[in-house]
Amino acid sequence: EHSSSKYLALGKKHPNLPTSMQRLLLLFAVASAKPGASEASVCEQTSLLQKAKARASELAPCDEMYELFNSKGLLNSAAAASVVQDALNKGIFSVEDMTDCGLPGRKTCSAWTLLRNDLPPMVFGSGAVFISILLDPDKAWDLVSSMAVPDGNTDSRLACSNGNTYQPSVASPQAGFGGCGDDCAFGPGKAALPQPGETWHCMTQSAAAANVTPGDIVYQPAGDVGQASVPVSCASDDYRCRFLNSGGCLSKSEWGNATACKDPGDPLFPQFQACYTFNEVSANKSEVKVDNFSGKYFEVRFDKTCSPCAVANKCVTRNAPSPDEPGWFPFYNQSANEFQMFVGEDGSQWVDRMYGQDVLRYGIQTQWYAGGYQCKWDKSDWKEWTNAVRLNYETLLRSAEDGPPNGGNTWLFAYPDGGPWGFYNEVNLYIDNDMKSDQWKQQNEIFLNSIVGVSVNQQSCHSLLSFLNSTCTSKYPGDPVCCDVDCRCPWENLTKFETDLREATDLATQLASLLSSQLKRSIPVQKFYPMSPTAPNKKVFEQFASSDGYPYGDLFKPL
Repeated sequence: EHSSSKYLALGKKHPNLPTSMQRLLLLFAVASAKPGASEASVCEQTSLLQKAKARASELAPCDEMYELFNSKGLLNSAAAASVVQDALNKGIFSVEDMTDCGLPGRKTCSAWTLLRNDLPPMVFGSGAVFISILLDPDKAWDLVSSMAVPDGNTDSRLACSNGNTYQPSVASPQAGFGGCGDDCAFGPGKAALPQPGETWHCMTQSAAAANVTPGDIVYQPAGDVGQASVPVSCASDDYRCRFLNSGGCLSKSEWGNATACKDPGDPLFPQFQACYTFNEVSANKSEVKVDNFSGKYFEVRFDKTCSPCAVANKCVTRNAPSPDEPGWFPFYNQSANEFQMFVGEDGSQWVDRMYGQDVLRYGIQTQWYAGGYQCKWDKSDWKEWTNAVRLNYETLLRSAEDGPPNGGNTWLFAYPDGGPWGFYNEVNLYIDNDMKSDQWKQQNEIFLNSIVGVSVNQQSCHSLLSFLNSTCTSKYPGDPVCCDVDCRCPWENLTKFETDLREATDLATQLASLLSSQLKRSIPVQKFYPMSPTAPNKKVFEQFASSDGYPYGDLFKPL
């Protein structure tokens, strides 16, 4: 079972007030405090009055956030404005509102980021206005099912289910979801079905048996729930099922490039060949449309039992025999029935296994793919995972500044065209697909009891990346050079940002009031200042790597 010892607790405790000051303020608080926990709390993290108003056995709401950030951490997840408005219209908030990495028919996953004073202070969505929910990770622990070092690309790892029309393609950042152009393994211009050594050859046998011919279009339909052998409702003690339903599988958008899918001589090839059902659909019912196309359209569903769709892809905290050998595609451990990547006893080998010994000219490209290629972590390895999160940020900073090549991988500094993404960590919660089940009701209660705050992001793209002004970046020789924030944020309308911020602040305040009333305790609202997830920052690294840790007051401020 989890205990607080699973967390790496760093940071200084909030200082106590002198007894005389506490008594004086307490008298004032008793005389002036308004009753009722149904009002949202807008507070300062060091507010003396808030401390005085708290009972001796309790922390005031903002003090609770402060204490958590400097010990166990805070789980953060963005809630879209439409989600918040829907909750306000319904008059109730639930965990169903936060199942954002689940897919139609398999709505079983909720994605969060751990914020803690010894970790990089960045989250998904930075550079746009958003509202966040903040949880106590200890109280939410029973819901936690898996973790990833950077963004886990979780929606492509849910037992091969699908939420967006997907055309099998060469794995690349530009090719995969919603169209794959010249990289498609099937479709117009193809003279043959995928041959040995080619991407997605493991589909060829099933495709040919269904009368797919060269040039025909093949796609996985949106809404395919994937493996029937992986149920969407998992027993409370079926951790494997929970892991698979919250992004713990291989990513189907990446394995087309794997030897196990391209080489018929690979021992795993039969398993990768066994996943698919092809069905022809009429042109007017096809989810993929091609102008002036006279061939056939086929849906491919990943519904037949096969290990790539039904076996966990785990990070294993054991030292790798050859730690400098990249582990871009995991090996299959037959006795454990898992795909595995050894990441070191303390998690420190993760960066070498992901990026390779040549840290990092080719390897750093993998940061773009890392969401799909990386293994997922078991929550029993929480401490080792947080170590890998810190080392990942340090590695990216070192690569950006020093390379190889000489001069550094400067494109890591938020290069606007094909630059990096997703440096923030990811924590996944498993949520039962059946909202009428007793388990879902129990999970919803755990979720609601874990909520400790609401925040509103204040950081525009311009404010996030202004620290890079005069730092020039390019990706390859001859590419355009980018040297200032206007180049890095050409899409941003700051006037609209300020309008969106005012609207989001109003929604966040209403949401906190709703939660305070629903939960019968005060839920605070804070301004939120996360750092950039698209560019490593030396000052930020020095802060969270120091003995004092990253300052709470730099991340959260009074509303």
